[in-house]
Amino acid sequence: MKEIAIVYGGNLSQVNGVVSVIKQTVYGMEKYSSDIKIKGIFTSKGVISIETCLNSEKSYIGKEGKNSTLRCIIGKVIRKSTILSYIRYKQLFIYPAQKAARLAIENTSADVLLVVEDIFSAYYLCKYGEARRILFVSHQDEVLHSQLFLSLPKLKFKPIKKKLHDLGETVYCNVRQIICVSNKTANLIENKYKNVCCVHNGFEFKNQQQKKERVKGKLSVVSIGNVGYRKGFDRIVELAKECKDKNKSIGFVCVGKGPEERDFEKTALSFDPNREYIRFVGFQSDVRPFLENADLFILLSRNEALPVSIIEAMSYGLPIIATDVGGVGELLGDNNPLLIHDYSKETVYQLIIDIYENNINYEAIGNENKRRYKKEFSTK
Repeated sequence: MKEIAIVYGGNLSQVNGVVSVIKQTVYGMEKYSSDIKIKGIFTSKGVISIETCLNSEKSYIGKEGKNSTLRCIIGKVIRKSTILSYIRYKQLFIYPAQKAARLAIENTSADVLLVVEDIFSAYYLCKYGEARRILFVSHQDEVLHSQLFLSLPKLKFKPIKKKLHDLGETVYCNVRQIICVSNKTANLIENKYKNVCCVHNGFEFKNQQQKKERVKGKLSVVSIGNVGYRKGFDRIVELAKECKDKNKSIGFVCVGKGPEERDFEKTALSFDPNREYIRFVGFQSDVRPFLENADLFILLSRNEALPVSIIEAMSYGLPIIATDVGGVGELLGDNNPLLIHDYSKETVYQLIIDIYENNINYEAIGNENKRRYKKEFSTK
């Protein structure tokens, strides 16, 4: 029997795709692999048992953190400073990765160390001589550290950027296997690195209910994710303003929290004080009710790997408007009429209006999304 330890130095109390992937990975291994034993999830905060992971109905593990106006202000100050950004990077990524790597090495002799997305923990495991035990699941797109640079743009300062590049090269050149979550990324890097393969994310809701019928003359649009610039929530605010200016009965619901959440909500309230056209509902431990009540899902990200939120929406048979970044095209199909290859507000607004006015067979698109989900992305 093979023993596997999962290593992740990040914060599992944050709601994000990585946590969902870890939970679904554990679920899949426990359900379908009788010859595999998972020793636990080794994090900077300690070891999380498999029982804790499997028994949690929430989309995170542990105690969920809170956003505050002060934290948002501090975050804006940090992002404008190279020195403060570097300090923040060390606090958020380097120190937790060192702790998680040491914890795994000192407490398990598992055959495989499965490192999910956290390239920094993978780096320290390599540095401590454990490279040949590592299966590294990469959630990057074709540009290494691109998501980090969007969150902390000042890290593009040349000496820091080179250090990050060298760190990434150490991982990619030495680990036992690189597992990409999209074929697009795998195809781009397989000529440069050895042992590259693709395994798509999978997802399955427990106790899933049927999506409710659309209310005539209205359109409910939902977006789920880390509320920030990378996920394109600023674009959703712009679209909501356009709908209000043209008096369309279209409402947007933004589910999640993130670094720019307060700023985006403030902008939205400036033109929609009664929250008729756009609402920010913050963190939700269960996103199923929002998908059940939605007519359309939208994700206008600038950068992605293979977003779990889209897979969740596909499972409900929702039509989905999304930007063609990372592996999004692999989820929805390259010929999907709602896949945005070159983003413009006018293009997306017109698609929303076409659905609102029934000029597009959105039900057929939603049904195709559900068919693709069942065939390729369900864990059943």
